[in-house]
Amino acid sequence: MQDRFRRLKPATISALLGLLVLASALAVPVLTPLSTHPGKADAPSVAQLEAGPAGKTTQASTTTPESPTAPETSFGVIATIAIGSGPLFAEYDSANGYLYVPNEGSNKVSVIDGTSVVATVTVGSLPMYAMHDSGNGYVYVTNGNSDNVSVIDGTSVVATLAVGSLPTTMAYDSGNGYVYVGNADSNNVSVLHDTSLVATISVGAFTGRVTYDSGNGYVYVMNGNSGTVSVISGTSVVATVTVGSDPDYAACDSGNG
Repeated sequence: MQDRFRRLKPATISALLGLLVLASALAVPVLTPLSTHPGKADAPSVAQLEAGPAGKTTQASTTTPESPTAPETSFGVIATIAIGSGPLFAEYDSANGYLYVPNEGSNKVSVIDGTSVVATVTVGSLPMYAMHDSGNGYVYVTNGNSDNVSVIDGTSVVATLAVGSLPTTMAYDSGNGYVYVGNADSNNVSVLHDTSLVATISVGAFTGRVTYDSGNGYVYVMNGNSGTVSVISGTSVVATVTVGSDPDYAACDSGNG
């Protein structure tokens, strides 16, 4: 056998080596993408590979998943609703879906459902603030110049309760079901339950905002001219806290109490 290779000419040996190289190349495909995106990172793709003849580039057919398109969101005014004169603090009734808007200039409450006024309820003079009682479903409206509170059920007044002088804001205590009414000119708080007055509590001068803390069950009353806050539990003042000058508004942090 060695003699036979010795008798081969150099040109023949070179040809045999070339065939060996060619045979090995048949098993190595070269892949190139069908398309590229200059300046952008290529998205993940699925490739199907086919081995081609040696020396030729094998293409990979790719399928690139499309990125989901976020829905477009448009914002704008969908309705403008005509109501009474001088609308003030509105209240939403989650039970019937109505929005109650006191109109201090026309002594009425506009009842809105969606984008329509479904009723106009006549109340006292200078209605200022509305409060929904989730326990009985009533909406209470303070009438500043009438010194009373209108109690509304749906679209009708079911009671008118006399309170202190210049009632302004209110707070609902979901724990005991009481509604606390701050009376600015008489320096007291009227406590209502359903359609009755159950107590009158003396506080500081020029009663302002009334706020309920659901964490401890206390009601806090801002006394604007006294520089104090009265803390009420049930129908009694349990503390008077000195604060800065002319306290007006307060808010409860349900996270830290």
